Amino acid sequence: MRLSSIYTNVIYLQEILNTYLTNRFKVKNNKNNKYKEYKMNWTSISKILMMFLFVNRIQYGLPKKLVGMTSVFNPKYNSLLDNSILSSGFQCIQKRHSHRHTMSHWYELSKQNYINRKTRLFLSNEQSNIYLTQNDFIKDKKIISISPGGLKGFYLMGVVTFIKENYNLDPFIFSGASAGAWNALFMVFKKEPIEVVTNIIDDSIKKAASISELEHIMKYKLLTNYKTEDFDLKRLFIGITTFSNFKVNTNIFSDFDDLEDALNCCIASSHIPLVTGGITNKYHNVYAFDGGFSKYPYLNITKPVLHITPSMWELSNNGKKAPDIFSYSTLLSKGKYDFMELFDSGYKDAQANKEFLDSIFLQKIL
Repeated sequence: MRLSSIYTNVIYLQEILNTYLTNRFKVKNNKNNKYKEYKMNWTSISKILMMFLFVNRIQYGLPKKLVGMTSVFNPKYNSLLDNSILSSGFQCIQKRHSHRHTMSHWYELSKQNYINRKTRLFLSNEQSNIYLTQNDFIKDKKIISISPGGLKGFYLMGVVTFIKENYNLDPFIFSGASAGAWNALFMVFKKEPIEVVTNIIDDSIKKAASISELEHIMKYKLLTNYKTEDFDLKRLFIGITTFSNFKVNTNIFSDFDDLEDALNCCIASSHIPLVTGGITNKYHNVYAFDGGFSKYPYLNITKPVLHITPSMWELSNNGKKAPDIFSYSTLLSKGKYDFMELFDSGYKDAQANKEFLDSIFLQKIL
């Protein structure tokens, strides 16, 4: 499976421009729970484009010439509003990354920081690998990773529910990003999984005016109905793309202070500027963006035994390459999906592929 986050970033940017160029939209203020109405203007578009190109310049080496084009992004240059600039960037990326990357490749190459929220331990890539591989709790566990998926995160919830109902998950730890972060949190829920499903997927979720509001409704429901002790948070690892001191990093957070801290991390890992909130979002004083912007937003100390994605069955059944998160970035339009139908579809697909799941969960744990 290829996790080409560069491609994803182009599509994310395209969605932002297409969705909000001419429309007003509301963003929730986390401090006072009030909504502020925004309208896209040329200044905000320019800022988004510069941020996008700057981040990709750091991570993927986009040419300075392309980055410099943002300086002329204003109404006088309408030609820059069409797909030419996106196409140019996309072609440039394709040339530099024309060879195919497997998930194993990204896992082997990925660099990331590890942050333990309880102990405030911060370790860089080399330090974190040593620490995590020697950690008594982690070293004998196998990793299950869960991908971003946009609103198909509810499909992932169906897959996760079937897995939780049918297999012993004690030997595993869970690493996710974006929608995968929410489902990784669901994986470490200690009670009956269907209980969370019935609490979350109801009319209030369906009536949410935006993805940002949907996330905060889910946060409220979980904090209202459950306690920190209902979740085994030490088995949860969430990937966030962070921006600090002009550097873009992949940070993996774990061992959260409490349930609210873990939920805030899920929201941070799902932050796409102006799609799931305002332009910026901070998690513990660090600018945080969707984990899907990173090459490999999962714990990288060992290869996952299972990678849960909205297209995982295509790969397991016929060997074809399943779409990567580049494909999932188009799944942000809330009106297109019935959340319970997505959940049921995920559950039934997992049930239909029980033989494949048996081969993973019923094998002897070494």
